[in-house]
Amino acid sequence: MDASIKTLWSVIKDFYPNLARVVLLNIFWFICSLPILTIPAAYGGLAYATRILIYDESEYQWRTFFEGFKKSFFWSWLWFLPNILVFSVLLINILFFRSENQTLSLFIRAGNVVLLVFWFFLQTFTFPFLFEQKKPRMLTALRNSFAVLVHAPWLYFITSLFTLTVALIGVILTVPWMFISVGFCMYISIGMLKKTLEVMENKKQVAESL
Repeated sequence: MDASIKTLWSVIKDFYPNLARVVLLNIFWFICSLPILTIPAAYGGLAYATRILIYDESEYQWRTFFEGFKKSFFWSWLWFLPNILVFSVLLINILFFRSENQTLSLFIRAGNVVLLVFWFFLQTFTFPFLFEQKKPRMLTALRNSFAVLVHAPWLYFITSLFTLTVALIGVILTVPWMFISVGFCMYISIGMLKKTLEVMENKKQVAESL
């Protein structure tokens, strides 16, 4: 757990020099999300530009947001639609499921709450994983995200909890949501994923050398 917190802190420290860039990306995201139908592509542009900023800062330009927006305009729905469907079904079951057997009703509702929380946590790295693939595939991204959850549960939990807290504060205060919250959460998710993959790769190389 301590190592996960230190990793998070290192990503936050890496974020500070890029604050102005992330604010600009967040503003782009907000403006491009206004038509509603472009929300998935706006997230795609934000993730694409943020990943370049983290992985290869020398290649970063503010225009990369719009490059990512165009590239992910259609396939970003592969992530967005399943999430809408899963969250909708689970929320409907939680709110409206009724049964004559109160024990059964409580059990099913509790099960749906657990599934909803699990699905939410699984999304922490699922969308960033799509940008690690040459051909984005939702099932592959979900599988890889679950693999990270298994190999680094504390890091996964801390990243999810931190980004959720930042997102909720941004929504409640409104202004941060428009200017920094979404971009900051994306930076944390991609930055934490990068460091996690590096650790997993190092462990793999050590294991192969034995």
